[in-house]
Amino acid sequence: IQILKSKLPMFEKSIGIFSNGEQNAYPNIVDYLCENSVTASTSFAILSSYIAGDWEGSSVIKMNENQTLLDFNNDLAESHTKHRGVFVHFNFGFENGKYKPIEAKVLPFAHCRLGKKDDNEYNGKIIVSPDFNEKKTFKVFDVFNPEMALLQKKKQGDKYKGQILYINFDNDKYYPISQIHAVI
Repeated sequence: IQILKSKLPMFEKSIGIFSNGEQNAYPNIVDYLCENSVTASTSFAILSSYIAGDWEGSSVIKMNENQTLLDFNNDLAESHTKHRGVFVHFNFGFENGKYKPIEAKVLPFAHCRLGKKDDNEYNGKIIVSPDFNEKKTFKVFDVFNPEMALLQKKKQGDKYKGQILYINFDNDKYYPISQIHAVI
């Protein structure tokens, strides 16, 4: 029961994020357990491969200079399999006269947290950091809303970093519970 209680998200006012587990370490524990268990890593690899499917020719289609569509698809499947959630960063640009998403990249789940809620109980920001104990490493992004991207770009200018889409496959929870949670 203590483990489940510590998994409940709490707003950490001093750093402006909702924690994910005790000491904000739940996603890191999940990654560690998956990487250090032969059974878990094999199971997750099989499930991730099943979710990703086999896309003919997708290893050639480039999404950006460092990533193919197959890489992106596999990253989505891996995050979904391990964490039951996905954070995807989108860069925007003009294409055919419209300002729209032009690049997407799956972010490490352990590096992303939801920011505080506004007056309408809406989380408008996602914070990305490799270390949530170091506030100076925080990068703040707007949540995915393509209709607001151009307005945000005009308002933020060169500081605009794009938007992040958060997909939670455990809808009744703030952050999803991993399939490996029983081991924890």
